[in-house]
Amino acid sequence: MVEGLFRHEDDIGGPPGPLPAGSVQRMTLGRGAWHSEQNASPDQPMRFIQMWILPSEADLEPSVEQRVWDVADRTNRLLEVFNPEGSDGAVKVHGDARVFVSRLEEGHRVEHRFEPGRSGYLYVIRGAVRADGQTLDEGDAAEIHDHGPLQLEASETSELILVDVPPVYQPVGVWRRVS
Repeated sequence: MVEGLFRHEDDIGGPPGPLPAGSVQRMTLGRGAWHSEQNASPDQPMRFIQMWILPSEADLEPSVEQRVWDVADRTNRLLEVFNPEGSDGAVKVHGDARVFVSRLEEGHRVEHRFEPGRSGYLYVIRGAVRADGQTLDEGDAAEIHDHGPLQLEASETSELILVDVPPVYQPVGVWRRVS
């Protein structure tokens, strides 16, 4: 959640909302589920980012997990909000992905080290960030391949998402092509 209040309803017993800005939610649809995503405020705008992370195994049980962090949790650091283990307070994602969020104050820097054989995706939610010296503005994104440590510095107070994934997805279940 970027701003506003997010209301989620489903038929699998997911936790109630609303979720404020700074929240994350993972929904595993598995065999299927009914769900609805709505603005929980009658008069305030809502902005959220939806990402699909393809699973590492087929036929998962439908489920929902969510977590709320405040601004201090992600300020001037990369906060891991999703990982395959659901460890260190992160929400478990059923794929080979790690997702980080950050709110960097002007002039602050963070670094992410990609392990060999890993790639990434960087999205600037708001503000402006220099990624290894190249400026990315609000709404800009970058794919990252064959990269060592990635240096990120805020040109102004900024928010970003960084996704760390393998460069190739090994399809399972319905994602696997059958010839």
